[in-house]
Amino acid sequence: MRPCERGWPARDSSAAQNTRGNAPWTRRSRFMTRYRSRLAAGDTSAAWMVLLVIGVALLAARLVLAMRYGGGDFQPVWAACRAFLQHKTPYTVTLFVYPPSSLLLFAPFGLLGFPVAKITIVLFDAAAIVLAAGVCLRIFGIGWRSAAGAITLVGLGLLAPVTQTLYAANVNGLVLAGEAAALLAAARQRWMLAGAFLGVTLAIKPILLPVVLLLAFQAKWRALVLSLAIPAVLSGVALLLSVDGGLFFTRTIPFLIGGEGQSGENISLAGAAAAMSLPAWIAAFARVLVLAGAALIVWRHWRASDREPLRLVEIASLIVITTVLVASFGWPYYGIYLLPLLISLVDPASAMRSWIAAIGIYAVGGPDLGLWLRGGHLGFVLLHLRFTLGFVLLVLAIGARARRPELPAGDRRQGLPA
Repeated sequence: MRPCERGWPARDSSAAQNTRGNAPWTRRSRFMTRYRSRLAAGDTSAAWMVLLVIGVALLAARLVLAMRYGGGDFQPVWAACRAFLQHKTPYTVTLFVYPPSSLLLFAPFGLLGFPVAKITIVLFDAAAIVLAAGVCLRIFGIGWRSAAGAITLVGLGLLAPVTQTLYAANVNGLVLAGEAAALLAAARQRWMLAGAFLGVTLAIKPILLPVVLLLAFQAKWRALVLSLAIPAVLSGVALLLSVDGGLFFTRTIPFLIGGEGQSGENISLAGAAAAMSLPAWIAAFARVLVLAGAALIVWRHWRASDREPLRLVEIASLIVITTVLVASFGWPYYGIYLLPLLISLVDPASAMRSWIAAIGIYAVGGPDLGLWLRGGHLGFVLLHLRFTLGFVLLVLAIGARARRPELPAGDRRQGLPA
């Protein structure tokens, strides 16, 4: 029987007496059981159809705008791939900072003209984002033909990181699909497959590199080696075929480490400090504080909870959030990698079910970017500080979840079957 078809165990009188001390959790869990059954059950009602149409219309509108006017982030990738195919130096292309392995993966786009390549990558990105959302729903035992599925589709059309990713024609959508697939494989105890999916994401773009720590936490060393071997082997082949491939080590990596701390769009702690003209030592202290706090939260969460797959999703998301905050630079659309965390709302014990998380979700994903930008330069700065604040609030929300008592044992969902 599928997880979405399983009811939660009914309490007998003795169980009720044993959990009397957890009365608030008991009442809440009973309510959330009924609520979740509505979200998870297949739904073909008129409301479901309306939400489905709205979601498709919103995504279609985003796609049309992205294919007509966007594409700025993919232009350096396309130019580098053309240089790679023409036996020129790819790492002299301005703003191309992806690993050599990406040259092999995206080389076919270099055979196309940029307008066609841009439209193609936007379509691939959109399909990957929708696929990732479906996979995230499956992590929690829910399908598209449910209220939660329709709401998720509408959310994809509204979330700012999705809109920004499509408009910029960034490869975030492809990486998100790999992240979601890796989490689903891990939730089903298929660790080698999880390592393979993570390895592919690293070959595209190494933003999720710290997430391989999940494999280390589980002592899945073969899967960990596989996740690192895939980008390493592909990069080695690409470097052998490249002209002046060593520039990746002498030019690109130092840039990635140093970052763009002064960039107005940088939402990392370093970028926020620069936007507020704060001394560098304050940014450094904040980065150390967040890193230490996140490490403590991961440790407490890992030891105190065995509620899967929620624990897996929350810890992976916390690692992503911490990476964005403490890195030398991070962009607003990196919030797209928190889609699994957002969909964890369907679980009654999710860290996203708090007012702190609600504010954080709005700050990271709120669609009202245009309203903030009407404030000119001040609005631009405040908007990007909003993203930084949102990431910090999500760290606090997950930290509060790690301190919260578990639901009574009778109310825990089983993990997904292998």
